[in-house]
Amino acid sequence: MIKFGEKLALILIGIITVGFYATFFLLSAKRSFIVVPVLVLAIFLYAIVNRSNIRPLFWRMYLYLQLGFLGLFLVVEWPAAQVLAVGLALAAALVTTLWSRRVSAPIVFVREKPLRRAVTIFLALAVFSYIAAFHTLLIFFSSLAGPVIIHFLLAMSVAIGTYLLWTLYYNSSIREFFIPLAVIFLLAVEASIIASLGSAGYFIRAFGITLLWYVAQLFIRFHFGNRDIVWSRQKFFLFGIGIVFLVFMFLIRFL
Repeated sequence: MIKFGEKLALILIGIITVGFYATFFLLSAKRSFIVVPVLVLAIFLYAIVNRSNIRPLFWRMYLYLQLGFLGLFLVVEWPAAQVLAVGLALAAALVTTLWSRRVSAPIVFVREKPLRRAVTIFLALAVFSYIAAFHTLLIFFSSLAGPVIIHFLLAMSVAIGTYLLWTLYYNSSIREFFIPLAVIFLLAVEASIIASLGSAGYFIRAFGITLLWYVAQLFIRFHFGNRDIVWSRQKFFLFGIGIVFLVFMFLIRFL
């Protein structure tokens, strides 16, 4: 059951998220001054309400998710897809708010596990959004320096998303994750460069890279725990991922 404090926090974070997109949308019309005071007030009230019930990583995760979905919002031109991007941003904000208030450590109760899975899904969608947005930017650069910077920033965004995802399961600093994150960074750079050489669209490239990233970070994450991988529990997941990847590789020839 959602408590009063949680309801108030959800309302405020909803206002902050919608206000953020409204401010950005109204910048072109020079009317953002209408929304900015409300946005600032909502952030101030939210900080007061959550002064003792907020995880340190919440704002980092919130900003990462919102910037990712903002990238998706800017990439798509179809109004319905832009509404979907804002809807995803709002849903992600609400879920991460509940997670930050209810869970103070990576060790969670069974009732909180669906909430953690939901945050994981939104982080994966944010990684997809970052990849799609950065691959869209590649068309604006003809020199070598531009694409190199884009691939570097893309890999950095993937590594940051990976770190935020791992903090949902393990209470470790970024220094302890440095080598695994470096591996993820290099994999993202290589996958991004290879994908950019093809003729597939931005979302197709982003889906393929995201799929490879998710499987890679999952197997790396398994090695952080004290228990060995129980392969019998992973066979259906691996089989499903294999089928999706084969179908993707087959259909990409026609896209």
